[in-house]
Amino acid sequence: MLTSIAFLTPVNTYGGSYGYSFRLFIVSSLYTIHLSDYGIGISFSDIYSVMAVFPLLIFRIAFIYQIMRYYQGKTTKGRTTAGAILSDAPVLFTWLVSVGIYGSWGLNFPLPIMMFVGLLLLWRFPASEATVPWEGAIEPIPWWEEQAKGEAKSTVDS
Repeated sequence: MLTSIAFLTPVNTYGGSYGYSFRLFIVSSLYTIHLSDYGIGISFSDIYSVMAVFPLLIFRIAFIYQIMRYYQGKTTKGRTTAGAILSDAPVLFTWLVSVGIYGSWGLNFPLPIMMFVGLLLLWRFPASEATVPWEGAIEPIPWWEEQAKGEAKSTVDS
């Protein structure tokens, strides 16, 4: 499920009013949806565009790996939560930089769907914490430490 979300959900939207017309673009890593006064269109990204956004996709793929490790009991919930936030961090960062440079607040905003779905999964379906059966049990003292204590007592007595 997260793999399809990583590649198919939109990551950004931008648009605005241009004279008497209105345009809205919903951008994913594999496609773009164009909404305007003339209708709705979809265009698929070529291989060069996909390669250009691949560095952003690496963070999403890493989060998929991290959440698999969480449900296998190999990592903590805190680290997986950090991975969820970092999965869309590059998109959020580039959005903040572009808003800072160009100052276009309008309909330009990121869609951190992957982060929200990941955090929702962690909240609604937490993995069971691993319990250690010997935790809290009194551990026996090894024979070499018992012998060392016995020798230490005998030297103090003499």
